[in-house]
Parts: sequence; C-alpha cells; structure tokens
Amino acid sequence: MKNVKELFLEFFGTFWLTMTVAGAVLANVGVVGIALSLGLGVAALLYATGKYGAGHYNPAITVGMWAAKKIDAVKGIKYIAAQLIGGVFAALILGMFFTNAAAGNYGATILASGVGFWQGLLIETILTMFLVFTVLETDAAHAPIAIGFVLAFDVFLGGGLTGASMNPARSFGPALLSGMWKSHMVFWIGPVIGSLVAVGLHRFYSKK
Repeated sequence: MKNVKELFLEFFGTFWLTMTVAGAVLANVGVVGIALSLGLGVAALLYATGKYGAGHYNPAITVGMWAAKKIDAVKGIKYIAAQLIGGVFAALILGMFFTNAAAGNYGATILASGVGFWQGLLIETILTMFLVFTVLETDAAHAPIAIGFVLAFDVFLGGGLTGASMNPARSFGPALLSGMWKSHMVFWIGPVIGSLVAVGLHRFYSKK
C-alpha cells in the first residue's frame, strides 16, 4: 500500500506541476507570469505534500536521487513511469480547459528561434543543475520556498530560450499529445546531465 501511495504521489505531483506551467504557457501570460505560476505553484505543491514524503515530480530529480544513493534503481524507474503518466494526464486535462490547447501544442517546450540543439542542451543542463543542487542542499523546512524561488529564477533566465523545462515529464506530456517532438531530446538529456552535475557538486561539498 505504501508503494502505491508513493507512486500516486509522483503521478499527482507531476500532474499538478505540468498543469501549473503548461497551463500558464497556454494562458499566454508571458515569461514573468509563467515564472511566478511555476514557482508559486510548486512551492504550494511541496508545502501540501511534504508531509507524505519527499516527492520528486521530475525524472531529473529522481535520477539525481538515484545517483546520490537516496533511492534504488527499481523504485526510481517506477517513479519516472508515474511522473510521465502524470505529465500526459495533465496535457489531456489542459486540452479540456483551453480551446487553444492544440494550436498551442498543449504548452509544449520548444527551442526559441535561433536557439540550436547544443545551445538548448547547455541551457537545460545549467538550469536543472541549479534546481537539483537546491533540492539536495536545502533542509526540508525551507525546501518549498527555496525550490519555488529557483524554478522562478530559471524561467526568468531561460524561459524565452528553451521554455526552461528542467523536467522531462513536463515536456513529454504536451509533446505526446501535440506531436511536437522537434529537439525533444534536449529536454531529456540536458536535465539528466544537469542533475548528475548537481550530485557531483553535492558530493564535493559534502566531503569532510
């Protein structure tokens, strides 16, 4: 039963997160609005669910927790599967919320004009490094606000360039429904590399 609750939490949290950010994209509120929506939405999510355990809601964070030996590989794979389903379900619901959902690619993350694959990869790597390092280094009491702040900052910095995904599940759901797969691997490879870099920094500073 505990395992089912954990997996549902990963599904639900990723659903919430994807609704928050992809919904803001479809609402056309601009980079500032998206940054505030994501930062405040995730802070609220973490305050609401923190008592049930350390929810990841992001495959990149799950990979980081695995690399930091805070979760085993089998559980990590199950978490990622639940997160991907949560991202897809969010995109489905957004399609019912917004009449422009299909035209807006369900809030999919795409590279801005003039941003190439490697530039996008570098941006997503750095943004996710900031996020995962914050997750690893912040105590539980302050985690919701700290993570909300870093997410908002990352969107301010990279939202106009890559959409500031930092989360493969958030990108996967809208991409699956819209068929917008162009440069999609940027939103997998970059966050995973960024997460592993953050774990390396965590280990470096944790050594006595």
